[in-house]
Amino acid sequence: MEPADSGPTPDVHDPDYIAFVAGRILDHVREVPELAALSEPVTFESTPHGIVMTTAPDAAHGDILDDLRSFLTALPQEGGTARALRENTSVEVGASERTPDLVVFDPSRRVLVRGGKAMSPTGILMLAEVTSNSTRREDLDREDPAAKPRQYAAGGIPLYLVVDRRRAEVLLFRDATNGVYPEPTVFRVGEPVWLPKPFSAAWPTEFMKNLL
Repeated sequence: MEPADSGPTPDVHDPDYIAFVAGRILDHVREVPELAALSEPVTFESTPHGIVMTTAPDAAHGDILDDLRSFLTALPQEGGTARALRENTSVEVGASERTPDLVVFDPSRRVLVRGGKAMSPTGILMLAEVTSNSTRREDLDREDPAAKPRQYAAGGIPLYLVVDRRRAEVLLFRDATNGVYPEPTVFRVGEPVWLPKPFSAAWPTEFMKNLL
């Protein structure tokens, strides 16, 4: 949402405008050498709440993500749909730039935006998040339009998978209607999590019982 060169003064309380300004500031933040050195342990996002910074995840978070990545990597390609996986990759959703824990996408349809630093929703097959204390509300809030479920649904993300460590559940958001996901399918940790096409496979989650 580019501010107009002339005309009415933009509404500084508009979430898209806040996200746009945060994105512009973030472009400059990334050019600061001292902050660039933090690119591995720290993640920055531009959101309707402003710039959000999250620190490196703990070991259990990484173990869950490693298992999901290994599971998805081992699956056969279905129906000719190619799959690639990326971590710490920013995704453009509306005026925001989000960085989910894992991005699964069709590499033949990848479109880079914002100076080649973020990916458009085009070709994304699934986004996945593993909650931490600092990110849980953003990852799961279904009422706040600025939180991830509403933003991902509005951005056309077909599948959004969240491991809620606090409640020992895995939630799968899908089939957005008018830019809003219906209530997610909820699996208890230990149950297989069925992922629909283009995966058509069940992710075993018994291993998580030792991590929560």
